[in-house]
Amino acid sequence: MPQPRSTLPRPVAALLAPESRRVLDALGLAVCLADARRPDRPLVYANGAFERLTGYAPDEVRGQDCMLLQGPSTDADAAEEVRAAMVAREDCRVTLLSYPKRGTPFWAELTLAPVADRDGEPAYLALTLVDVSARVRARDEKAAAEDRAQSHMSQRRRAEEEVRRLNRHDGLTGLPNRTQLEARLKGAVTRARRRDQAVALLSIDLDNFKLVNDSLGHAAGDRLLRRVAARLRGVEGADGLLARYGGDEFLVLLGDLSPEPQRRARAAAEDVAGRLAKPFSVAGAEFHVEASVGISLFPDDADGAGALLRHAHAAMHQSKSRGRAASTVYHRLGHDDPLERLSLSARLRRAIAQDELELHYQPIVWVATERIHSIEALLRWNDPDRGLVLPDQFITDAEEMSLLEPIGDWVIDAIGRQMRKWRNAGLDPRVGFNVSPRQLHRPDFVDELRTRLQANDLPAETLTMELTESATLRESDRIGPLLRELSGLGLELAIDDFGAGWSSLSRLRHMPVHMLKIDRSFLREIPDNPEAGAIVRAVIALGDALGMITVAEGVETAVQRSFLSALECPLAQGLHFGGAMPAADITERLRSDAQP
Repeated sequence: MPQPRSTLPRPVAALLAPESRRVLDALGLAVCLADARRPDRPLVYANGAFERLTGYAPDEVRGQDCMLLQGPSTDADAAEEVRAAMVAREDCRVTLLSYPKRGTPFWAELTLAPVADRDGEPAYLALTLVDVSARVRARDEKAAAEDRAQSHMSQRRRAEEEVRRLNRHDGLTGLPNRTQLEARLKGAVTRARRRDQAVALLSIDLDNFKLVNDSLGHAAGDRLLRRVAARLRGVEGADGLLARYGGDEFLVLLGDLSPEPQRRARAAAEDVAGRLAKPFSVAGAEFHVEASVGISLFPDDADGAGALLRHAHAAMHQSKSRGRAASTVYHRLGHDDPLERLSLSARLRRAIAQDELELHYQPIVWVATERIHSIEALLRWNDPDRGLVLPDQFITDAEEMSLLEPIGDWVIDAIGRQMRKWRNAGLDPRVGFNVSPRQLHRPDFVDELRTRLQANDLPAETLTMELTESATLRESDRIGPLLRELSGLGLELAIDDFGAGWSSLSRLRHMPVHMLKIDRSFLREIPDNPEAGAIVRAVIALGDALGMITVAEGVETAVQRSFLSALECPLAQGLHFGGAMPAADITERLRSDAQP
């Protein structure tokens, strides 16, 4: 029997009133209600028309899954759409093959609508079913008649099947394409939300693939992409999906993850690197192909399929900014909203045009005397809205917006202007500046730098260029010749954050590097952590052996300074010796140190 009206919200009670039921039955509308407040959304009511249509009596229906008419041939995508609408408590209308208690399956037009309770909250889901088998049969018969009227019917059908296949598969590699990936991704997220599981999406972008197309042609590039696709098959596992998203980008969908989804996603990224480790032979040439991988997880990093896809792309770009051939799990940067990112892009462009950027300078001192050896130029953004902004709050976004090149050019110009002021004041300090891995990938980087140094009358011999360890040593075959060109200009080269990345001693000793800057994370643990102390000692000894000068970064206490002094570490920088300061303040410090 239906629930008493007194226990139901007024809209539901009105729906179940005898006069309403007679109208619905007269219209042939089979109606049932599901309890939207329970996670399994069981049926709580069915009318007489429902029993006549499906063979299920109201007493049999009560407590059953609201998709009890689903069968082996039911369109899975349509059924998934209904379940997603139930979870979101939204309207939905689909046509799907339904299975009655007895007899032949029929085509039903199912309409779903939420029903509010007394407080206006969706408490029930009303489902109506109309048998549209005759309509579907008529449509199919009409289609069959039209097909019979056509010549070469079998060829046409095969062509249509091929078109449908191509609409969901990549023509070059045969992998699922962007359309199929996005559809599967939505379904995977919906299932994960219902089952309280996780989904991982890996964005895989081949590094320096453009060089293959440029040097050997697009035909060779296509052959390489097919071979990469063949190697990557299987990385997705039994329940996942490998797709080509476009260009040289592939996506791996890992669904139904539980437990430790991040560990499994990282393992898949390592599997990708392992499968690409062996060189490829294309057009008589051998290529080592590496990839930057971005990882995004539902529900940790995203609340839906669209955000999951955007964040996987963002994490992949973060990997490229780290020097490529890396994998990165997405982390929020505070600018995920598209409108906010557009605003940030406009404000950064304004900062460059209106001179809102400025340089502060931190002293690098001789440990023994604490007198200045050189200074490091550090970028700041004097944002009218937020005040002085540190680079870690905007540099990653600037990289993704392709604004690093103009910012890097601004830095060189700003150093040139300040160096002229210091020369006029009788001061001639050595200045260090940072270069990102992405800047090093500019094909005209050395020529552009040479031109800018000449335009600013800035002698390269007075500058130290600081490069990340991963960018310098991980791509040594490509970066090595570039560093030799930069050293040939007269620049002193330093490896920043040394010890925290991907060092290879065999590569380091062949690099024209003059300075090693010990990563601040090791100094932070001194004197409490003997392992950190041993690493600092080893880097100092390594620098001596290779003829490179060593700088300890992040020195904040007198105890740390004494530790470095005992090890005869030549140079250091950190708050103990002075933080980053405006040009006027560092000028006074330079004058003071110049006194005998």
